[in-house]
Amino acid sequence: MPNLGWRAAIGRAVTTLGTVLYPHPDFLCPPPPPRPRPPLPGHPELLGTRPNRAERAVLRALSG
Repeated sequence: MPNLGWRAAIGRAVTTLGTVLYPHPDFLCPPPPPRPRPPLPGHPELLGTRPNRAERAVLRALSG
């Protein structure tokens, strides 16, 4: 008759391996919050600010 200690150890090992490989969704970490994006060109937050390098190049090309 096999030793019951080995049987219990194998059962715990299989359970632990299953927990590591297939974690329960309730215990997973929530996804990180979305990263803030800079405002798009023309956004009211950017009105009145100096044009950046790319915008200056476009304005130079249009004016010349």
